[in-house]
Amino acid sequence: MIGHIEHGSNFGGLFRYLLAPDKGARIIAGNAAGRTPKELTQEFNNCADQRRTTKKPVKHLIVSFSPEDGYVSDEVKTRIAKGAVEELGYTYNQYVVVDHHRDDPGHDWNHDHDHIHIAVNMITLDGKRVDDWQDKRKLESILRELEREENLTLVAPSNERKRKALSHGQVQRIKREISEYQTGDRTDAPTIPQMVKLQAAIDACCKDRPNLATMVGRLQHLGVDVRPTISDKGRKRISYAIGDLQVRGSKLHNGSFPKLIKERGVGFNLDRDKMVLDAAVKGEKIIIPQGKLVKWSDIDLVSYLPEALKKDIEANLLFLSPEINQREKLAIAVLNSNPDQVNTYLKNQGIRVAVESDSYIEIKETSGHKFTLLKGLRDDRGWEIESIINDEYTLKLLDLVAEAIKKTQHLKIEPKPKRSHRFQQSIKKKERGFELE
Repeated sequence: MIGHIEHGSNFGGLFRYLLAPDKGARIIAGNAAGRTPKELTQEFNNCADQRRTTKKPVKHLIVSFSPEDGYVSDEVKTRIAKGAVEELGYTYNQYVVVDHHRDDPGHDWNHDHDHIHIAVNMITLDGKRVDDWQDKRKLESILRELEREENLTLVAPSNERKRKALSHGQVQRIKREISEYQTGDRTDAPTIPQMVKLQAAIDACCKDRPNLATMVGRLQHLGVDVRPTISDKGRKRISYAIGDLQVRGSKLHNGSFPKLIKERGVGFNLDRDKMVLDAAVKGEKIIIPQGKLVKWSDIDLVSYLPEALKKDIEANLLFLSPEINQREKLAIAVLNSNPDQVNTYLKNQGIRVAVESDSYIEIKETSGHKFTLLKGLRDDRGWEIESIINDEYTLKLLDLVAEAIKKTQHLKIEPKPKRSHRFQQSIKKKERGFELE
């Protein structure tokens, strides 16, 4: 089970949401007499008014069951809710347990799991306020114990997970963007959340327990701005920025400065690394050997997504930026496309694709710097891909190519003209000198 806690000041708003007619709401447990939003609001407010210094007496718990648990009986849900409320210390408080139907019109897709809502009055029946310090941590521990008691699917505690899971809202957003892009209602290709990309980048850059300079240089190469600092009192801090996201290291799994050293084994010596710290804080590039760099193509971002998204992602790989290890799939798609039709579609975008043999493709930027975005060479061992993907501009251009291929797939592909012997010889020369321009 996954638990979530919210706080508020308005019992009326909470009960109107929980008992909305279109949610298939059912009150399945609790100790309140009321059954309508109005009755429950009056009842809970009367109790909360005993302690008006408490500005937020509303406690809202959401407990979501694992999809593997199937349809959970009301009896089990009631025991789970009662156990959670009592173990959190609300033994002399009002509470109501509401079950919502899986078909929830407030979301884009139906839930694939059961979930319940628990409304709790933080003010006891005799006018005291329950101490809720570390309620979220307590609830997680309580749910782990209740899972074992009820033989439900065991969920790994947050401190044992390798990364923070995407929220339900983030999953819904990605699914909606993919659907809208497929139907043409959305022009921009869907993107994976920046927080996921940042976590994956940190994992990849720290995998071999590098020193601080190598880690910072790798992250900078991936487009991550890293700012490690040490205060006058010796406190170590670090922050990251990627795209429009800025975040403290403590918000990421083993991403804080102390945990990079202790948990990930990043080598740090103040005397040796002071120049690295000073340069990184100023946003200056840390130069490291080419062989130590990490590329986005080495990182499997799809593995960081929840199972609910993986099927959609794998079925629509070209809807995602080629940095997600999809450069080979893009090369294959170019090879199997009709280049003339794709180039017609890309006519005003400053991009040109070329299929120069059955094993060699190129994608070039033609309007500005006139550089090669991607080259693909196929031999008996498979594809060898070279591309520039260090900035948002080139990623956008490659996304436009993927979009053009998708848009022209339904068109009839004319047979490719036979190539002359001289042309084939020029291709072989290119393949021997297979490097980015």
